[in-house]
Amino acid sequence: MKLSDLVTSELGVIHSLKFDNHGNNLYWCDWTRGTLNVLSMTTKSRTVLLKELDGHIPIAVALVPDQGYMFVAMKDGSHLHIDRINMDGNVKTLVHSVEVGLLEQEIILHFDTASRRLYFTYFQNGIIESVNQDGKIYFYFLI
Repeated sequence: MKLSDLVTSELGVIHSLKFDNHGNNLYWCDWTRGTLNVLSMTTKSRTVLLKELDGHIPIAVALVPDQGYMFVAMKDGSHLHIDRINMDGNVKTLVHSVEVGLLEQEIILHFDTASRRLYFTYFQNGIIESVNQDGKIYFYFLI
């Protein structure tokens, strides 16, 4: 089987794509299927880590492979939350939650290894927000 067969078979609309250089894995959020997927570049095996649950769909991912976890933004019609999840998809911890307001917009996540902070922004709102890796120290700034 070719690598392209693993990636393109049943592939929907991709909202987030990240590469884990520690584990040699490719992670992506598939909006169409409501899933967070991982493809091992070593074994060429593809796994669904998270599926849509009660209307909550994984839409963005930021990896922290040196610590063995990732941040995943989950969205439904009235709520968005960012969870810290182990790289294998287990053990969820709520990091940040947003109620109705910015939900028409998409979110971008980035984890900075030097500051150990998660940065996120919503398209076209002009604000970058940040929390520490436990979600306890929050700040934002306008751009």
